[in-house]
Amino acid sequence: MKVFLSSTYADLVEHRKAAAEALERLGQQVGRMEIFGARPHEPSAACRREIEDCHLFVGIYAHRYGYVPPASKTSITEQELVHAQQTNKPIFCFVVADDYELPAAVIEPGAAIERVQELKRKIRSEFVVDTFREPLDLAVKVATSVGRFLLQHPEVRTVPAENDLAKRDRATLISLLEVRKEAIVRRFRDAQLLRVNALFLELHDKNIKAIEQGQLLLSHELTSHIHALLWLKMKDSDDPSWTSEDVPGLLYEPGGREREQAEIVADYPAAPIGRESSAARENWPRASAYSRIKRLASSDQPLSAIDVEKWCLEDWWQPVAMHFETRLRTERKEADASRRGPMETRVTSGGAGRCPFCKEPFTLSRKDSDDLYTCRHCRTRMQITRVTPETPRGHDFVNGLCRKCGRSEHAATFFGWHCDDNAYRDH
Repeated sequence: MKVFLSSTYADLVEHRKAAAEALERLGQQVGRMEIFGARPHEPSAACRREIEDCHLFVGIYAHRYGYVPPASKTSITEQELVHAQQTNKPIFCFVVADDYELPAAVIEPGAAIERVQELKRKIRSEFVVDTFREPLDLAVKVATSVGRFLLQHPEVRTVPAENDLAKRDRATLISLLEVRKEAIVRRFRDAQLLRVNALFLELHDKNIKAIEQGQLLLSHELTSHIHALLWLKMKDSDDPSWTSEDVPGLLYEPGGREREQAEIVADYPAAPIGRESSAARENWPRASAYSRIKRLASSDQPLSAIDVEKWCLEDWWQPVAMHFETRLRTERKEADASRRGPMETRVTSGGAGRCPFCKEPFTLSRKDSDDLYTCRHCRTRMQITRVTPETPRGHDFVNGLCRKCGRSEHAATFFGWHCDDNAYRDH
């Protein structure tokens, strides 16, 4: 599926990159002016043609109105929104938060300010909008909104084979999966694994059907669940022949080694979705897919009693949103720490100390600088001074533990903690 990304450029360069990455991680192609190339059309007509070829429209609006072509009363950005309405495209609008400051150099002066405010008022009156701040904040909200929409509208997820090449590619993939199926089924000889065998065959049949119908996203998720099922079989099987060395391409637990994960795709490949790129969404099973498969394999519930499409796609977009949320939290911690500046911190001669901001203990390793250290929890930068801690006082150690405060004798000596202290003593 293809998504058109609309916004002004000068004020939203990084925001556009983040939004495009989020959409590509969802497996969607992104139409945007950065990749238009040279075309024999004037800019407005080129954008309209691109919108007509897309399935969804994502608009991002901040503090610029955009370029107004000669003989036109509205900017290309506003024309794109109007054309998306006229062609009945699903529209997602994101408006910058009022208190989020962009550099003054990228804000248009004069009458353009009033025009962009009028455009945003129009957008808020006609659409349910979401606000954004940093680029990663926008990426989280784009992934969440578009992912939820695709989950709720299966008709949009269907990608027809529009030419002979696409038809041949799908036929080749189906033939390959059928061959791989036979090789995998030969391993299901243990009577204890009949349930797993039946689930694999049912999921495989649904995967083939999804590919034939152009439901590539569903096929992608079904493949992820099949990989989880193969891993479950290998883990629970008593058959010594069922090993990763003997059968390449079996799934290791989430977070497993990349070499084995690459073998999985070679053993049971997934249908490609969207534009192939380094940012494309990985096909490794998530913890949720593994836990669902494990519950289903241990129960007597038939797969036919489950809405498989809903079951597979229930949270397919959430890992993408979580990826950007994690980066956003780190980025915000870094910004807060930068505003605070380096904080003086004393550590023991062995490198043990406590962050003066979040109070988390740490120990310097040999690789860490003796002058400047960054807290792994709150990203606070610390100016390090090594000191020799006082001999701890007030403890009553019995078998290595203080009967009063519960601290170990080793920790109290290493950190210089006195018995009435709750943290490293600043002396």
